[in-house]
Amino acid sequence: MYNKKAFTIQQQIAQLKARGLEIKDDDNSERFLSLISVIID
Repeated sequence: MYNKKAFTIQQQIAQLKARGLEIKDDDNSERFLSLISVIID
């Protein structure tokens, strides 16, 4: 199917910041992304 490995949550946050998203609270963002990954999986 796919050959790419999934990004870690920290990598996802870094990528979003690099793309210009302003994230003020990394810890809260990390919790939010964790919840989304559980729902999608």
